[in-house]
Amino acid sequence: MDGEYHSVMEEFIENGVFVYGPRKAGTTLVQNLLDGSNSIMMVPDELKLKFMVSKILESSREKKAFYFKEGRSSFRNNLEITENGGKYNIGIKGPFRYGNMSKKDLDGKFDLERYVKGLNRIANDPEIRRLKDIYSHDILEFRESLREGGKYRYWASKEVGGDPELIVTHFKSIFPESKCIFIARDPKMVVRSIILKRRRRGVILSMKRIFTECHKAQRIISYYATVKGCSDKILVFYEDLTRDTNQEMKRIARFLQIPYEGIFEIPSLFGMSVKVRTSSRNTRSVFPEKTNWKKALKFREKCAVMISSFSYAFFRRMVGTHLVTYQKLRKMTEHSSGNGCAPCFRI
Repeated sequence: MDGEYHSVMEEFIENGVFVYGPRKAGTTLVQNLLDGSNSIMMVPDELKLKFMVSKILESSREKKAFYFKEGRSSFRNNLEITENGGKYNIGIKGPFRYGNMSKKDLDGKFDLERYVKGLNRIANDPEIRRLKDIYSHDILEFRESLREGGKYRYWASKEVGGDPELIVTHFKSIFPESKCIFIARDPKMVVRSIILKRRRRGVILSMKRIFTECHKAQRIISYYATVKGCSDKILVFYEDLTRDTNQEMKRIARFLQIPYEGIFEIPSLFGMSVKVRTSSRNTRSVFPEKTNWKKALKFREKCAVMISSFSYAFFRRMVGTHLVTYQKLRKMTEHSSGNGCAPCFRI
């Protein structure tokens, strides 16, 4: 029985689903829509692979310590790790939160105390050295801490921003059988969302920061245009997802080869309906985008976005590569013939 159980768990670990895209492009929405399924265990935070890739060549102890400090957004915000006499101790600092769930709701769905004990076991087990082992044991501890388990085929997590080629390559090198769900959104709308979110917090982005955010978003669009292979990757456009959630989530279900479930159309955490924590509206439903990128931006901000778009196109020409705009990426995807040419993402 133990051998059969371990075989099932090993297969489960290999069946990862990696949700990736620019910041403010809809990765959290996809994460919340996939949550609650009987087929997928969604880990409701971010893998910080853009930080972890810098630690690949370090010792196992250094990688472990860094992982429990910076490896997941929930760790960065909610855990503290100390070392005494060669032994790690991981504790909770302040109220532990996943998204906007209340402590009472979280306690009803997830055994946080058990999970933290499991993380301490991982941190102090000398046999757990490789990054894959750290990731895998964390995923299994998370699964065992769910109060209502399931016969999950997949586990899933997400990451945003960073160097897309480096991040995706790193994840696929650790979990070669995994599948990727790429999220795309017009870079101008991505930057608009970032500007408005910061403004609501009383922060005004500098021209330099706006340029940087524009280039980051466009870089990921350019990366998508180079991706080859249909069987393990799917590209989802934010506008399509919010306009016709049913159709897009059915497409994702076909891609994963799992039964379609009604909960795929309801943003949730641990199966409980929630407001998407990055949403600009106080609603628990998915709403389509009906505005343009200039709306609510100041003249200075509009100029910065436009100049950054031109400068990125100029840079691409200088290095001898063609700019793939968001509109062109959409057309390339619509006309994919299924012959392996990038970006063959249609399912």
